[in-house]
Amino acid sequence: MAGRRGSRYGAVQVVYRWLMNEVDLARLWPEVEAWEHLQHANRKLMKELVEGVIGSATELDGHIAAHLDRPLVQLDPMEHAVLLVGAFELRDSPELNRRIVINEAIELAKLFGASEAHRYVNGVLDRLAREFRPHEFS
Repeated sequence: MAGRRGSRYGAVQVVYRWLMNEVDLARLWPEVEAWEHLQHANRKLMKELVEGVIGSATELDGHIAAHLDRPLVQLDPMEHAVLLVGAFELRDSPELNRRIVINEAIELAKLFGASEAHRYVNGVLDRLAREFRPHEFS
């Protein structure tokens, strides 16, 4: 996968890896650099996404948790990773249309998540978009 889509694809995998093992990023990057399936991804953008998500994960989790129907700790880790990347982009990339951000997250949830994960991700990110970008809904 190339470009921004490939960067999101990689970022979700790295964030998932971090969520599962809480590995320090300095130790994780050499491993990620060796992942051949990400050779065409925009590595700079992927790194920005990952560092932004991990650097603000506690704050993002607070926003995400407010829109869940269960405790955050009960979220599937892959869905959690997709939500973190989507929430970060909604909050920190206002130049991106919210529909694009949400659609990309839905596609990642379809790829990596359980059978209905994409619907759940869609609902949570739609509510987050209304929180982070209320001006887009007026």
